[in-house]
Amino acid sequence: MGDARPSVDIPASAARVASIVEHRSESGFVLLLQLADRHFSEAGFEGALADSLRANATLIERWETWSADQRCTPSAYVDETVAGWFDGGRQHVRVHLDRAAAVADFIHRMAAWLSRRVVVLVDE
Repeated sequence: MGDARPSVDIPASAARVASIVEHRSESGFVLLLQLADRHFSEAGFEGALADSLRANATLIERWETWSADQRCTPSAYVDETVAGWFDGGRQHVRVHLDRAAAVADFIHRMAAWLSRRVVVLVDE
């Protein structure tokens, strides 16, 4: 039994991560994003996050607004169906099929940056 991992409820975790944006005006917002980073190591998590966002379009709009309000460089960004990295220019750009998938990608990028100072690269 040695390597058994506890069961993870990916849809429930994805719903919690999707709703982090509801705390954007609170002091613990960045910490919540940092803690969210660990979920992206679970296979299928980013897709589950996109599904959770599709179920609540208001969260998509709030993440897009928060992205647009960012004034720091470097930073991840989301613009409609495009997510990427901005560091004096747009880099590591990925075009998604819908806004929910782009926002899930953006959240992943922000969580990785804030938690580990890692830039999520586009698979080539």
